Amino acid sequence: MLSVFRRLIKSRFGALFAILFLGTIAAAFILGDLSSGQYGTSFGGGGTAAKAKGYKLTETELQERIQRVFENARRSDPGLQVNDFFTQGGAAQVYDQLVASLALRAFADDQGMHISKRLVDAQIAQIPAFQDAAGNFSQENFRNLLARERLTERDLRDDISREILQRQLLTPIGMGVKPTDSLVLPYASLLLEARQGTIAAIPAVAFLDEKDPTDAQLADFYKRNADRFTIPEQRRIRYAVVDAQRFAQAAQPSDAEIAAAYNQNKAAYAAKQNRTIEQLVLPTEAAAKAIADKVKGGTALSAAAQGAGLAVATLADQTPAALTSTAGKAAADAAFAAKQGDLVGPVRGPLGWLLLRVTAVKDIPARPLAAVREEIVATLRVQKEKQLLTDFTGKIEDQIADGATVEEVVKDNGLKLETSPLLLA
Repeated sequence: MLSVFRRLIKSRFGALFAILFLGTIAAAFILGDLSSGQYGTSFGGGGTAAKAKGYKLTETELQERIQRVFENARRSDPGLQVNDFFTQGGAAQVYDQLVASLALRAFADDQGMHISKRLVDAQIAQIPAFQDAAGNFSQENFRNLLARERLTERDLRDDISREILQRQLLTPIGMGVKPTDSLVLPYASLLLEARQGTIAAIPAVAFLDEKDPTDAQLADFYKRNADRFTIPEQRRIRYAVVDAQRFAQAAQPSDAEIAAAYNQNKAAYAAKQNRTIEQLVLPTEAAAKAIADKVKGGTALSAAAQGAGLAVATLADQTPAALTSTAGKAAADAAFAAKQGDLVGPVRGPLGWLLLRVTAVKDIPARPLAAVREEIVATLRVQKEKQLLTDFTGKIEDQIADGATVEEVVKDNGLKLETSPLLLA
């Protein structure tokens, strides 16, 4: 399919068709799968801001991206305020760019286009910010810059993959020649043209020679069509199956290993508390205080927000770390210090002033070693089986590299040699 697409866009008419086709695809994804664009009133929720087939843009991801763009804009314009940023269309522009990336990525999947990890690695190594004074890739600079920008390595790789896809999909189309009206008109007119005609069917048997072919004709036909009468190359493969059951006993973790794994991940099994929180983002502190006064007077937070033309986002099962990443440390500390039903704020957040209300508190007790023993055993067993298999295959490769035959390697390691039937490529 990809080769057909590439051949199509080489023609001038094909370039026009490809542009219209990609535009139609993008419009279909946007109109069919996206929300109504109310991204400016309920950031921070766990919902979906946009989707294209199997790809989703969550509200959290959208908020984080807008926050990074806003912070970068403030570096060049320190006086820029968040309400000015929204008024100038900054958030809408970020949203449109992310939506277009989702649509192109889904279209690329349909065409069988994928970006390899090696290609992304090469792009990362060429970024000057990640290089040292000698011009070589620096892992330390790479980690420091990601930490400063509050980016994960996965987010960076996803961004680079989307940029590569955009170049591969859109650059060839942009290089195409725009057809003139005199060229487009004949093609467009074909849609309005109808013709009638007569077809006469002549069977192929009418052209058959009544005489049998001569030996010379047969020899000549055989020579010109030798590939049709040649058997392709076939190969027989000898192999030995290494069953994971071979390592089952050795992969069984000991009590000491189980205890060590539990202590190493003790934080994951410790007691913790999750909270469900309603969040409202407002552009100014004065607006936030006005809403807070209405809530303290007995109006529900959702009703007060609706009266101001806004919407409340519900953050379900939040941990302190999760809430810190979306609302900031000050808001998270205040929310986890409040009681259920309390209103918190106004608190300054990444995108404005926040009002928070704790709607549910869920205490999760600590899990002792006895409760998670089977879970740890299963994890350790898989890890040890993989390591044992790696060591075993390394041993076999070393034996073959030292000159041992396949038969000797199979015999020394207690394996069974199998032989496949003749196979085609």
